Amino acid sequence: MNRKPPAARASRLIRGWVGGAVLGALVVVGVGFAGAGCQRTRAIEFIGYACGAPPPLPMVASNPWNCDDGGGRCFVDDNLVGLPGGPAPLFMRPEDPSTAAQPTIVYPRAGAMFPLNLGGIDLQWRRGTHLYFRAQLTAVSDPTRVYTLYLPCRMPPPVPSPPPPDACFYPLSRALWTTIAAENPDGALDLQITGADAAGTTIAMSPPVRISFAPSSVHGGIYYWSSDGQGVFRALLGGGPGLPFLTPPLGGRFPCGGCHSASDDGRFLSFSGTTNDYGQPGTLIVTDVQSPSTPMLGPAPGEGGDGATTSLNRDGSLVLASFGTAIDPGHLDVRETATDRELARRDPDPTAVGGGRYFFPQWSPDGREIAATASEGSTTPWSVDSGSIVVLPYGGGGFGTPRVVVPQDDANGLFHYYPTWSPDGAWIAFVSAPLPGPSYGNAQSRLRLVSRAGGRIYELAKATQKIGVTSTYPRFAPVMQDQCNVLYLTFQSKMDYGYLVANSAQPTQGQAPQLWMTAIDLRALDTGDPSRVPVWLPFQAPQQKNLLGTWAERILCRGQADCGAVTDATCETTLGECVPAPP
Repeated sequence: MNRKPPAARASRLIRGWVGGAVLGALVVVGVGFAGAGCQRTRAIEFIGYACGAPPPLPMVASNPWNCDDGGGRCFVDDNLVGLPGGPAPLFMRPEDPSTAAQPTIVYPRAGAMFPLNLGGIDLQWRRGTHLYFRAQLTAVSDPTRVYTLYLPCRMPPPVPSPPPPDACFYPLSRALWTTIAAENPDGALDLQITGADAAGTTIAMSPPVRISFAPSSVHGGIYYWSSDGQGVFRALLGGGPGLPFLTPPLGGRFPCGGCHSASDDGRFLSFSGTTNDYGQPGTLIVTDVQSPSTPMLGPAPGEGGDGATTSLNRDGSLVLASFGTAIDPGHLDVRETATDRELARRDPDPTAVGGGRYFFPQWSPDGREIAATASEGSTTPWSVDSGSIVVLPYGGGGFGTPRVVVPQDDANGLFHYYPTWSPDGAWIAFVSAPLPGPSYGNAQSRLRLVSRAGGRIYELAKATQKIGVTSTYPRFAPVMQDQCNVLYLTFQSKMDYGYLVANSAQPTQGQAPQLWMTAIDLRALDTGDPSRVPVWLPFQAPQQKNLLGTWAERILCRGQADCGAVTDATCETTLGECVPAPP
């Protein structure tokens, strides 16, 4: 499967940093991945920050407050400034007891937790019978800390279909939302929306919705596939909208590319090149993100078949691929990205545990183990009809004996797939769905969590929200907070994003999957569901299908164009990475 002579690519490899070399981040030198308490057993380096030393709170360059309600945290939209006496007097009236007149908050969802640096969000609500609105967020720990926002009702765009006539949304600026977040780390707030009319005599108040902010910011970037061009986009969390990164033709000849993986240090990206109809089995390609148009590990000639799904190790020096044809899928292969040299291969073995064919492999953070789906049946190299979650040791250029972490649940008719490692290697999140598959696009999929050693399976029901909305393809963010107890998981789902992505009103073929983020609080394991209600990631375009979000600890840049508008993010040339701009 050699694609080109090793010397043709070796000069382009950027080796992983060693020792104490820091590239704009704190080096955490620990030992191993023994458990959720972050106890280590061997030396390994990280880019990121220690569990007990979160980054500083988000900076806000401009003061978003433009009115005076006596508390100093008041905002009036320009369209309401011209009201006689201002909007405040409209809301000093008695409350209408009728529920028919009440607004109803549609987004954010009750129980959602927002990272401090996520950026602006869209408030969405049903307006009831009113024209003017006041949104108030009240800190639960200090009810005297109240944020008052006077807002108009904006009609959501009619894409892909007209919204209900009483639908409202309002995009909060990044400065406004981040200012509120910075004052409430690890805090809960009650959101309530009140409606009023200029000629009315009463007001109507929505039932409150309790949301919260995370202990700190979540730094890093996400590479994701978008239907906008059939290519890979990337976004810096809290740094503005996603930008096209790889657009067709990919690898010089492929109209579509996905099933991608980023190295944790952000230097390399691997992906599978294929046709728009996925008619090919997938061709492995690896690129240096600083030279994306010239693959360092270019595609094999012909129709490929050597890379249906991929995973890069921490520094991108090794690429792991599951590959095969429709009649013979489930091979595993480890290649050296600098030379294309094959270091290890495991072909299907019907006598092995779990079925002997391996799909969706993922390196552990220390590179010593591989989580994968073991399956007996598959109709394509990128989808299975059955499966267990297994872990294979890797070392010395070879695979060890796999052990089953989550066996296929024949008694309850469930199979399992899409494993992903927590940043400390102690946990594996995965997806379960009813037998028989397929795994790809399964509407009945749900998110779950298990220790790397196996044992109790935890339902991530609050993250999944409900069965039937295709909540799938989880990926852990490279962050642990609050003494390693709070983790973050992104996934894709066809759940409604309020009125802006109303998938439930669309036929299946017209639904648009979106990227969501949930927090996982390990202190809540005893409840059986340590997840939180998810939040929609605001860097994506809601009119597009957005899939397969995978993380890197940083987004590298050569110039400002790599980071987008300077008001969203700046290219710090001394660091060589994009940094969110203060809003």
